[in-house]
Amino acid sequence: MYGPEVARSGLTSLLDEFIRRRTGLELSERFFSIHSRKSIDAFYTLTCSTGGKHWPLVLDLFDMRPVCATIWSGPNALHLSQKLKGNTQPAQALSGTVRSLFFCDNPVTNLLHVSDSHQVMDAELRILRCRSLGDEATAWISLDSG
Repeated sequence: MYGPEVARSGLTSLLDEFIRRRTGLELSERFFSIHSRKSIDAFYTLTCSTGGKHWPLVLDLFDMRPVCATIWSGPNALHLSQKLKGNTQPAQALSGTVRSLFFCDNPVTNLLHVSDSHQVMDAELRILRCRSLGDEATAWISLDSG
């Protein structure tokens, strides 16, 4: 899932191409969703990530803003995506990862989320699909600052 800051920064196409080039995976589905505070809480409760000093920032970042669910397919897609993502703290991400190369200055606006497991991914997708805007990118594109 690409966070709203990806569109705001004009990085959607760059991230797509970077992921494709580095992993050999193909983008098999994309849809857009709007989180509410309730759906954000449900989403991050799946991985027990609703606490900590950054939680209020997470709520503020995602509340009523579009996210872009990107589903990549290919051999070992989840593992390759997790490896390419990088550390939550961009300053601590390994060189060559998404978060080391396309970083923001904090652990909340860290561009993308990759599911922890296939089971978590299925549950996360159910949450996102319930709030889906479909594949129409109008809201997403309107954020793109280019």
